[in-house]
Amino acid sequence: MNLNNILLCSFIVIVVYAGDDNDNDSNNRLSLNLKHRLFAKSSKAVSTPSNKATKSSKALGSKSKTQKAEDDTSLLFTSSCSDVQAKLDSCEAAASTLDDGQSHKITWEYPITKINGETPPGKLQPLVNTETMLDTTQSDGNRLVVIRGTRLAGTRVAIHVHEYGGHTCVLEGTITDFVEGEPNGIYPAGTCYYMPSNTPMSAANLGAEDAILIDTFVLPFDVPTITIMEPGYDAEE
Repeated sequence: MNLNNILLCSFIVIVVYAGDDNDNDSNNRLSLNLKHRLFAKSSKAVSTPSNKATKSSKALGSKSKTQKAEDDTSLLFTSSCSDVQAKLDSCEAAASTLDDGQSHKITWEYPITKINGETPPGKLQPLVNTETMLDTTQSDGNRLVVIRGTRLAGTRVAIHVHEYGGHTCVLEGTITDFVEGEPNGIYPAGTCYYMPSNTPMSAANLGAEDAILIDTFVLPFDVPTITIMEPGYDAEE
């Protein structure tokens, strides 16, 4: 005789014994308790296959989530690849800009023959008696170059640009500076002027005596100190 039959017999005995009306409430509680126990056992036996089915469903659900993650990754990769050129252009622009926020990439096209609509006066000729006073590495890794030279009377440097700008100090004589977008500047001995980055310019000695000057540049090692934009001129060393 199995457990279910034993419990069923016990239930019948209890029901028969419960004939006394005075104990009716107590016996009813015993009867309900027994019924709950029988129902619980039966429910447990029936629910086991359902639990297995639930585990199977969870497994399928996990697989579905994994597949979804792979699909999302594939979509993201495809989207990124389609935007590669834009990102490269952005990186190139960032690489040509220093912390000062100015663009140092030359945007002017060769040749340039005029500044502010006019050809600067003076004969095209490089500096003479040039001397590199200092060419070293700064603590920030940039190159520091200091050059001394003589601008002969009546001559000028060709129209050019400095990618990273520079400074000129006049020791003797007078230099006239021509800069695109700016009024002409006249700088006698004992004065200095700034050469803005990526801006066409020229400098001439329009006086009667030679001018001695010092140019200073701070720039990366792979960038020239000067880029000539006007034809008919030998680049300065």
